[in-house]
Amino acid sequence: MFSETSQQVLLDPVALASLLNRLEQSNSSNARLERRAGVGSYLTLTRLDWVEQLEIQLVEPSLSQPSQGRISFLSPLGSALIGLRPGHTATIDCAEGKSRWMITDVAQRRGDS
Repeated sequence: MFSETSQQVLLDPVALASLLNRLEQSNSSNARLERRAGVGSYLTLTRLDWVEQLEIQLVEPSLSQPSQGRISFLSPLGSALIGLRPGHTATIDCAEGKSRWMITDVAQRRGDS
């Protein structure tokens, strides 16, 4: 869920097109005002099925360190979060089944709200 499995995204033309569209949207001039999740953003997430909270940063694959909260935007969770705003929910498939995460905060720098 946190580690990069970019082959899945890159091999599925629909998933890749969707990710590229959301990446473009997250880099628009309004994205910061809209608090959209993008590469470099710090996110506070709540896992809805376990009521667990997590703080992560979405990063490029070469900077990914899941144990330190830096999640690749090509990972299943990272690609599902790109372009979303606080209050939006991402659902991903994982070993335990489906996992639902709600974005509770998006910041461009650590500590911003």
